[in-house]
Amino acid sequence: MRHPQSQELVERHNTELKKYLHIAFSDFLSQKEEDEIWNLALDLETFRVRENNRFHTVTKASANTIIISKDEQFLNTVFKNIENYYKKKTGKIKKIK
Repeated sequence: MRHPQSQELVERHNTELKKYLHIAFSDFLSQKEEDEIWNLALDLETFRVRENNRFHTVTKASANTIIISKDEQFLNTVFKNIENYYKKKTGKIKKIK
């Protein structure tokens, strides 16, 4: 059984990847020289680097920053940010006015 929340994240990521590859391939076609071959591996690596360095609104940090960090206070803050996001999303905490 799949979690709807995880499916949403996978679908969002796949949509971003499709958009990125469409733009990358369109750019390649418009600038290609004769007999030039599209370097799909390079565009996929560029996408991966871009995604891993992107600031995430839930964690308030990039994936690379989280993975590399050894700062326990920072990692605890990231964990709390994720926890708070899902609590708000599922409605398990009351909003304070």
